[in-house]
Amino acid sequence: MKQISEEEYQVEFLEDNVLNDQFIHFTPSSRYKEILDSGKLLMNPPYRKFGTDTVNAISLTYGKYLPSVQHTHMEDIDDELVAIVFKTDTIPKVGFREEIAWKHNVNLIDPVVITFDEAKDLLEKVKPPETPLDIDGNPKDFWVEYVGYSLNESMGNMKYINFLKKVTTSQNAALIESLKDAYQLCFEGEHYNETIPEEDKRNSCVYTGRGVTWYGKPGEMVVVHKDIITGMWGNIYTKEKLDELEDMIRNSEDNIEIECSYGIGSVVGFIDLCEQQQAKKNDSFKVDYDGQDEPYSLGDDELDLYVTDAGIEEVVFGGYSSSIYSSEIEKALEQYRLDIALGKYTVETVLSETWDDVQRFIGIEEADENIDDEDREEIAEAKVDFTEAFEEFIRIENQLKEAIENQDGDLGDPSIQLRDSHHRINAAINAGEQYVCVNIITANNGEDDDFIKAISESRLINFVTQKYVPESD
Repeated sequence: MKQISEEEYQVEFLEDNVLNDQFIHFTPSSRYKEILDSGKLLMNPPYRKFGTDTVNAISLTYGKYLPSVQHTHMEDIDDELVAIVFKTDTIPKVGFREEIAWKHNVNLIDPVVITFDEAKDLLEKVKPPETPLDIDGNPKDFWVEYVGYSLNESMGNMKYINFLKKVTTSQNAALIESLKDAYQLCFEGEHYNETIPEEDKRNSCVYTGRGVTWYGKPGEMVVVHKDIITGMWGNIYTKEKLDELEDMIRNSEDNIEIECSYGIGSVVGFIDLCEQQQAKKNDSFKVDYDGQDEPYSLGDDELDLYVTDAGIEEVVFGGYSSSIYSSEIEKALEQYRLDIALGKYTVETVLSETWDDVQRFIGIEEADENIDDEDREEIAEAKVDFTEAFEEFIRIENQLKEAIENQDGDLGDPSIQLRDSHHRINAAINAGEQYVCVNIITANNGEDDDFIKAISESRLINFVTQKYVPESD
């Protein structure tokens, strides 16, 4: 998992006081009264939680509507969803566009309950701030770093302040150090302990690795080969934290105890594979897919190249062609690349449409009764070139169709993308752990069965069922 410099960031850091924002929290309608009565979103509520082991909401200043992260994991309950709009003085752990995450109870200020449709409409109207362009010329995505403080009335001192991992300049570093000296602030995650408190391990599942003993949630905890794990796009690592935990794992006499991170479980789909191969073609894979050594593959170099936007030119035409009609034929075929493989069009339809396009490109219609002999020769030459290219096009499309149907290569394999605590997993892998543990949630309910099936068929991932038993028991 890559450490990148400030110049290489593909994500922009924005800073705001948490009191300046409003947030939306989706919840089943049967729960909102209990939430309003408590005046808080609870880290450990007296009912089943959904998703990651955090309190989550979406910003009405910076957020975006993304159902797969925000609410589809709740749709297996027989209860309509509503939303709570609120302000808070509780500073989040981290702020992504799709969700804001807290690791403790969240105070609700002026909460209002609205319908699901009203909440969706509000989120879809959010206009994100303008950000600088990335190395590909697109606006950078961003994280929001919330800052703020509350006063202890009896002491008159700052009680809580949290700058979210932004210390990237010497000026900010000096400020943080001065605050730590003045107020003896303890920044979350700055130091790791070799053991986990006994009360945190109770009711957990446990897995003992080479140098780490992992603790996680029953029913969610899996042990997984490191190659299946990917980091979240744009995640930034602090070298000191990584080195500290890695050294601890390597040099401790006993296993280090680590609580599982959360990750989204899914299966590798064809679109995922195409996007990663395109990123490789664009030389942006290492930045776009944090921690993943190689893009998903069909197990065939020719097919992997064909699914990118260079597929027609470099596979069908072999990277070059001396025909004067090459560019026109490429344009015609590009419109239907992948469509036969995915079953969208028949060979006959594509043949008819693409040949018509080629004739229009060269400005001569075969059916025109007024064309002369020279035009007929030109059409005949174009038809020969087109026929050869189309035969190769169909060969590749049929080969790709078969690969998709057979789930060749990485298609259908389980995949887990980390959502939090990247340092724990990365440090363990750096220290030599081949297998690590995470708590999984699924990207959406529609993939649950596929993901469970993928786990059952893979030798690189399995659910952890061994329960932790305290020594005193």
